[in-house]
Amino acid sequence: MSSITFGYYDYGHIEKGQNGLVGFDNVGDDNWSIMLKSIKYNDQPLQRKGTPKLAHIDSAGLLIQMPMTEFKTLTSYL
Repeated sequence: MSSITFGYYDYGHIEKGQNGLVGFDNVGDDNWSIMLKSIKYNDQPLQRKGTPKLAHIDSAGLLIQMPMTEFKTLTSYL
């Protein structure tokens, strides 16, 4: 079951409750974006050095966008 809250956090949906809530700065100009430290799949790093570490957040979509080089690396692990 999904739920939407306006003006408050439902700590019951956050791992570790209130202690699990983490804030991030929005670094996007016209969308919600956060900086990433790293991204891994099956404990294998996907990012190459020097590539952008930016994640665009779209709560209405089901897609994950990434550079083609990282996508090729990810699919090699599947």
